[in-house]
Amino acid sequence: MISDLNKQRRLGVMLGYVNFAVGMATQLLYVPIMLSNLGQSEYGVYQLVASLISYLSLLNFGFGGAYLRFYARCKDNSEEEAKLNGTFLSVFLILAIAVFIIGTIISVNAQVILGDQLTTNEIALSKTLLFILTINMALTFPISVLSSIISSREAFVFQKIFDLFRNIVSPFLMIIVLFMGKGSIGLVFVTTALTIVSGIVNLWYVRIKIKARFLFRRLNIRLIKEIGAFSFFIFLNSIIDQANWNVDKYLLGRMVGSTAIAVYSVGAQINSVYIQVSDMTASVMATKVNLIVADERNPLPELNILFRKVGRIQAYVILAVISGFYVLGKDFILLWAGVDYQEAYYVTLLLIVPAAIPLMQSLGVDIQRALNKHQIRSVVYAGLSIVNIVISIFLIKKMGTSGAALGTAISLLIGNGLVMNIIYKRYIGLDVGRFWKTMMPIIFVSLVPVLFGKAINTLFSNTSWPIFVAKGVVFLVIYFASEYYMAMNHEERRMISSMLHSKNGYSR
Repeated sequence: MISDLNKQRRLGVMLGYVNFAVGMATQLLYVPIMLSNLGQSEYGVYQLVASLISYLSLLNFGFGGAYLRFYARCKDNSEEEAKLNGTFLSVFLILAIAVFIIGTIISVNAQVILGDQLTTNEIALSKTLLFILTINMALTFPISVLSSIISSREAFVFQKIFDLFRNIVSPFLMIIVLFMGKGSIGLVFVTTALTIVSGIVNLWYVRIKIKARFLFRRLNIRLIKEIGAFSFFIFLNSIIDQANWNVDKYLLGRMVGSTAIAVYSVGAQINSVYIQVSDMTASVMATKVNLIVADERNPLPELNILFRKVGRIQAYVILAVISGFYVLGKDFILLWAGVDYQEAYYVTLLLIVPAAIPLMQSLGVDIQRALNKHQIRSVVYAGLSIVNIVISIFLIKKMGTSGAALGTAISLLIGNGLVMNIIYKRYIGLDVGRFWKTMMPIIFVSLVPVLFGKAINTLFSNTSWPIFVAKGVVFLVIYFASEYYMAMNHEERRMISSMLHSKNGYSR
C-alpha cells in the first residue's frame, strides 16, 4: 500500500511536469493568436472581468482547504467519512447558489463597479462576460469538493492525466472559437463547458472508482462549526491572495484603462504558469503532511525533512524560470506578445522574483494547516495586503503598469521574505535556518548559467524564434548541468538517474 502511494506521488509529480511542458507549448501557440484576435482593449476587459469574478471564489470561506485535514481524522471510519462528504457537498451547493446571486448583481452593476475609464462598448462586453463567468464559478464550488475527495485518496495519476487532457483541449477549442470570430465571449463559453465536463468526470471517478459515499440525512452542525473555526483563517488568507494577485488589474482598470490591464496581464499570465509549475511537488505532498500530523506524536522532525526535500526540488524549477526569464525574457515577450507588450518583461520580473520565497516554502502552508497553526499567518498577511494596495495606488500614479507590480513585489518581500520566516521559526517550529542553508548552493549555482546566458545574448543579439529556441536549449543544458554537478545531493542525483533509467528509484 505504501509502495503504491509512493508510486502515485512520484508519478503525480512527473505528470505534473509533463502537464507544464504541454501547457507551455500550447500557451506559446494560443496566447499570440488570442492577443491578435482580441486586441489590447478586449483582452484587457477579458482579464479585468476574470480577475474581478475570481473574488467570488472567496465565498468558499476557506472550507475547501479544510477537507484534507478532517478526512485524515476519519479515514478509517466509513460512516464518518460519508457524513463528512455529505456535509461538505451540501455546504458547497449552498455557497454555489450564493455565488450565482452575487455574481449576477455584479454583472448588472458593472458600470458602477468598473469605473469610468472603460468605454460604453467595453462596459457592455464586461456585463456579458461577468454573467457567463459567474455561472462557471458557481459550478466550480461543488466540483471542488469532488476534487478534494480524489486528492485525499492520493489519486494523483488520474488528476494529472485529466489536467493534461484539459491543457490540450482548452486552447485548441479556444483557437477555434477565435477564428470563428466569437471573441472573448466564445472563450468564456469554452471555459464553462470544460468546467461542466470536469464535474461529470470527477463525479464518475468519485462514485464509480473510489466508491465514496455521501450521507445527506441532516447537516452536521457541530462539524460545520468546527470546520468553520478552522477555515476562517484560510478564508482570510484567500482574501489576502486575491488582494496580492488580482487587485492590481482592478486598480489599473479604474486608474489607467484597459490597455494597461492588457500589458500587466501578459506578465501576470507568465507568473501564474510559474506558480503552477513550482507548486506541483508541494500539492502532491499535502495529504502526506496531514497524515504525518495525524499519525505522529511528534511530527516536526519528519515535517522538517519533508519541508527541505520538497523545497529543494521546487527551488531547481523556480530558479530555472527566474534565471532563464532574466536572460531571455525580453526576446520572449517581443516574439510571443509583440512590441506593444515590452513593459510586461519588467512586470514579470517584479512578480516572479519575490514570489520565489513563498513558492520554495509552499509546503509550509500545508504544514501550518495540518498543525492548526495557520491563524497568525493570515492575520499578518491581512495587514500586508492593505500595505500592498496603498503602495500600489501611489506607484501606479507614478509609474503606471510597472508600479502596480512593484507594489506587489514590495509586499511579498516583506511578508514572505521576513515576517513569514520568523513565524515558521518561532511559532510553527520549523528549522528555517537549516532550510535556507540547504537552498544556498542551488541559488548561487543558478548564477553560473546567467553569466553564460548573458554572454550568449551578446554574441547572438538577433531576435527570431530559431535563435531564441537555440539559446533557450543551451541555457537549460548549462543550468541543469551546473545544478546537477555543483548543487544536487546524492539522493537527488539518484532520483534523476532512476527516472532516466525507468527504475524503481526515489521513494519518499
